[in-house]
Amino acid sequence: MDVPALSSAEEFITKSNKVIKPPFEHGYYSICSIYKEHGEKERQAKNEALANALDLASAICSMMLRPNSANDPFQPYVQLEGKRSVIADDFTHEQLEFVANIYEDMLEPIVKARFADLLWLCVNPKKVDYVRAAIQNYLMLPIDPETWHSDVGDCWKRCIRLARQIRDSDSISTIETSLQEAFEKNYSGSPFMHLWIAELIESNGLCKNQLEHMAEALFGYATGFHSSGAHREAREYLSLAERMFKVQGKVDSWLKSLLLAADCFELEGDSKCNDNAPSQMVANTFYENALQAYRKIPIAKRDELGVTAKLVSIRDKITEAGSGTLREMGLVQTPGIDISEIIDGARKHVGGKESLELSLLCFTGFATPKYQELRTRTIEQIQQFPLSNMFGGSHIADDGRVIAKTPALNFLSEGGESDLAINIKIIQSFQIDLELTVKGQIIPALNQILSEFRVTKEYLRDICCHSPI
Repeated sequence: MDVPALSSAEEFITKSNKVIKPPFEHGYYSICSIYKEHGEKERQAKNEALANALDLASAICSMMLRPNSANDPFQPYVQLEGKRSVIADDFTHEQLEFVANIYEDMLEPIVKARFADLLWLCVNPKKVDYVRAAIQNYLMLPIDPETWHSDVGDCWKRCIRLARQIRDSDSISTIETSLQEAFEKNYSGSPFMHLWIAELIESNGLCKNQLEHMAEALFGYATGFHSSGAHREAREYLSLAERMFKVQGKVDSWLKSLLLAADCFELEGDSKCNDNAPSQMVANTFYENALQAYRKIPIAKRDELGVTAKLVSIRDKITEAGSGTLREMGLVQTPGIDISEIIDGARKHVGGKESLELSLLCFTGFATPKYQELRTRTIEQIQQFPLSNMFGGSHIADDGRVIAKTPALNFLSEGGESDLAINIKIIQSFQIDLELTVKGQIIPALNQILSEFRVTKEYLRDICCHSPI
């Protein structure tokens, strides 16, 4: 395969440093778009070599970073029907050689880190200069709520993995110091920034001598959110604080976190009942979550902490909200199915016989679907109408109690949850088929027999006595 000619390294470096300027609102996607746009302009200007070089840089920056994967951190941006966008293995030796000649002169750390990381991943034999350059430039990316979810957070995760991969203790120490300093800052415009930093630290086992302080700080933030009515924010912080307290063996703090999280669910349920636009259905969901949260409290501690009484109170609220849910729900009807032809066929099958015995002999042979047929048909329906299977559902009894839950179908998993969701759909299909058989064949056939013959109690007793079942 012919490799497109590329510009000189100097020409590309000059062009790249001129056009690649922050802010990058969507992280690498924004950088990819800038390279692509200027590549098209150079192609229109008949500078094919520079256009090819800019297209190469665009392709490199188009890959999505998956920092938790050691061997395959760069994923295609698009995958559709057996086709995909570029991945690291697609780049040729000549293209990688071109990147090796330019990466050191890139001014933007986010670009230089990507080029160096690609070289570390793809070039053999490995050159430690590449990975050190990647780590150094990832470390230069600012920790800021505006850019954290525009690839910067993932870049820091990748930086940690690379530093551990080459056992670079100095870089690990620098990472820990940077994250600790960032955690101590004030982020008034971003309620979750402290949580994101703490999650990165906790999930990667960093700053072990600071974890207790961080857990206490997280609990403090959660308490503030709880007091101001920001229950969702409080729950998110408490979830991490609870986990960190438990690991450190801080039982009292762990129990306080559990209680406060449960109280957040309950208070949010109360607020949904008393909103300007109240919703008993939404409130019921929060009460159920509150019940599960209170149940996390060890049984031995429940009476001491007043949890036993809380469980009773929450169950009463669930019952009341469940009843309200039924009043909020509307009836959705679909057009009925005309089964008159099936009914007529069942009647004709048993009707007009000379005797009751002959008519009853014809009262057999009702088809019952086999499991494999039901499964095949159910899977075909799921594939044909995927949207309705992407969401779970709750089955509510007449008194408002949730008596069953249907999980959403996970189209990306194999077995486990998917099989459970499919089996529930199979049961629903079986119930529909069974109801159709009963109402469309069995009952009409029995009514036809009763309209033509007199069936006595003694006759029914004789049938039962002679039945092998």
